[in-house]
Amino acid sequence: MQSFSRGWSFLKEAWTMAFKDNDLIKPTIYSLFVGFFISIVFLLPMAGVGFLVGTGNLTGQVLLVILGALLVFAQYATGYIFSAMTIYLICDALCRLKTTASQDTHGATAHVPS
Repeated sequence: MQSFSRGWSFLKEAWTMAFKDNDLIKPTIYSLFVGFFISIVFLLPMAGVGFLVGTGNLTGQVLLVILGALLVFAQYATGYIFSAMTIYLICDALCRLKTTASQDTHGATAHVPS
């Protein structure tokens, strides 16, 4: 039950950070649009191969598997890149928060290692 409580407090803190700094949520939203675009770009050739070559023969099946594997890789790479952007922005926000807290505590500008 304690892990549920910690998870809930983490979720509340994440929402608080997202509403304080709207830039933190932008990579996630961009990822949705880019992922949708990549799906459309790959599904059109897959549908074309399915209709033109057919799925009953080995050539059509191999082409669909290759296109499907490329689609999965492209979606994975997109998610990875946009997750990295989100992590970078969160780290930057936390460093700024730490610098602000350090300034309030010490009354002077503190050096936060990067």
